[in-house]
Amino acid sequence: MLNDVVLDQLDDAHSHILRFLLWPKLWQQFNVNVAAFAWQEHEFNEAEMTNIPNMPGVYTFVIKPGVANHPSCSYLVYVGQTSKQTLSIRFKQYLDEQAGKGKPRINMFRILNKYKNYLYFVCMPTDKKTLPKKIEDELLKAFCPPCNDPDTFPAEVRHIKGAFV
Repeated sequence: MLNDVVLDQLDDAHSHILRFLLWPKLWQQFNVNVAAFAWQEHEFNEAEMTNIPNMPGVYTFVIKPGVANHPSCSYLVYVGQTSKQTLSIRFKQYLDEQAGKGKPRINMFRILNKYKNYLYFVCMPTDKKTLPKKIEDELLKAFCPPCNDPDTFPAEVRHIKGAFV
């Protein structure tokens, strides 16, 4: 029946809606020296496991549609950091979460599986002098990624984002 097909398409489309806060003021306030930033992009799959740095650092999840081979189309959906473990350990934990092992976080489980063939783990190893938490906080404030838990945002962003829920 046509109505069922249309409703199914609407339900499917609705399940892909993510709200992004694109606020240039926050981008301009980014306050970390980026001269030493050396981001590495990895497809999020088990085959990449051996290529992930065995160091602490900062990471993001990015969705890249790959439509028309457009080089600049991507959506940053999550920011995290590892100061007490390595990026490779964290990468493995996300693979486990994607597989539903343990107690996966519902929002992350959904993103890791819904965009499985389009997801990238973009990471930056940091040395002991660099504070991954400070970089993570600044990235959270600048990008306001839609899949981060609102409690992880700095207070000023939590307050503003809370007004839009």
